[in-house]
Amino acid sequence: MSRDKTARCLEEMLAFFLRHCEDRGTLGELYLMSRDSESWCRGHELHRRIREKTQAAERSGDLLGEAQYTFEECCAKTFYNLSDAMVPFSEDTPFWIIPQGFRLARRLELENPYAFTSLLSSEREPGTKFM
Repeated sequence: MSRDKTARCLEEMLAFFLRHCEDRGTLGELYLMSRDSESWCRGHELHRRIREKTQAAERSGDLLGEAQYTFEECCAKTFYNLSDAMVPFSEDTPFWIIPQGFRLARRLELENPYAFTSLLSSEREPGTKFM
C-alpha cells in the first residue's frame, strides 16, 4: 500500500473515532497528522505522549482508554515510520492498526464494530469476517 493510501486509510479511521471517543486530544492531533505528510516525522514525540496516557489508563483500569490509546500509539508509530525515519519503530507496526481499531470499536460498544474502516466489511460471510 502506498504512503498516501496508508495515510488516507488512517485518516478515515481517525475521523470515525473522533466522532465516538470522548478524549479527542491526541486523536485530533493524529487526524491532522494524517492530512500533512510534513508532520509525520513528529509521530515519535506524539507516540511518547500517547504512551503516557496508555500507561495511566492501564494503571487505573480504564479499559476504554487503554484501547483508544493503544490504537493511537499504532497510528503515531506508523506515521513516524512513513516519514522515512532513520530509526523507525518495528516494521510490523501498521499491521496492528486494524486489530487495535476493532478492539476500540468493541470497547465503545458500537453496533457495527467493522464500520471504522472501509477496509473491513460487515457484509461478508460470518466465518470470514476479520476477527
